[in-house]
Amino acid sequence: MGNLENIWGLAVVMILIVILLNGCLEKLGEGARRKAKKSRFNKNISEEDFAEIVYKVVKRVKRIEYMKVTGELVECRVCSESGLSYWNFMLDFDDRGKITGKYQVTTENHDSNIPNRLGDTIQAQILGA
Repeated sequence: MGNLENIWGLAVVMILIVILLNGCLEKLGEGARRKAKKSRFNKNISEEDFAEIVYKVVKRVKRIEYMKVTGELVECRVCSESGLSYWNFMLDFDDRGKITGKYQVTTENHDSNIPNRLGDTIQAQILGA
């Protein structure tokens, strides 16, 4: 009987571990799934066209000190209005593996409208491309 109880106890523990792992994986959410997928630039916009659009839009914003385009990701460093500090933001144009114009913003400065203004302008260019 002792061995049978140990086996059942082990089985219950294993089932609980599987349930917990499944819950943890689900909590990784859409962001992790999006990052795991390789974006596919489509016939309407190539990776080079996307980078060119971003460059043309970003160069109009004088406070952006640094910009890097890696695939569908746009990383920028912005000089504060005082000129004494910098903050960063990232625009992710990967929409479930496709470039559709939809984007997500990650920013250190939630009070600034620069990331969303820039994203909206790039989005309009993509949709017009």
